[in-house]
Amino acid sequence: MRTLLLAFLLVTTLPGERRFVVASAATDRARADGQPPGRIGMDEAMRGIEALRRRDEAASKAYDVKALAELWTADAVALPPGGPVKRGPELRRGLEKMAEVARNTEVLDYREVFEETLVFGDTAVEWGHIEGSERDRSTGKVTTSRFHLMRILKKVEDGSWRVHRSIFAPAG
Repeated sequence: MRTLLLAFLLVTTLPGERRFVVASAATDRARADGQPPGRIGMDEAMRGIEALRRRDEAASKAYDVKALAELWTADAVALPPGGPVKRGPELRRGLEKMAEVARNTEVLDYREVFEETLVFGDTAVEWGHIEGSERDRSTGKVTTSRFHLMRILKKVEDGSWRVHRSIFAPAG
């Protein structure tokens, strides 16, 4: 039997202002095999999310902008630091334009480290950081970077997970 759980979270945004956020998740009430409620669905979701992360890391290390563009939903939104909001096709075009830069850049290291992942059916929220280093092929100069990252992931029709929303900022 499936049961829908609702959680009401009180969020304080400004002094004197409060908003309630509702989160829900369906879970198994009882399982004949003794597994904890919802465990099988969570394991399956995490395998899919880990596959997305592996594809993201591989495409980033190879600077494969076409493969990176395929990791986003068609209606994705990215909130880059200090820049305008990037949406859907515009976001994909921006990634494709990076192909020019990619020819002159060698990625030396790229790692995604996620500290928390919350799954709500076909949607997941994760946060952590990305760190890496790259070398400019023409000058030999090596730069390193580290960004805080929060993403909303969405399970799409073919069963794979994609990045649906993303916000990141340089880590201090």
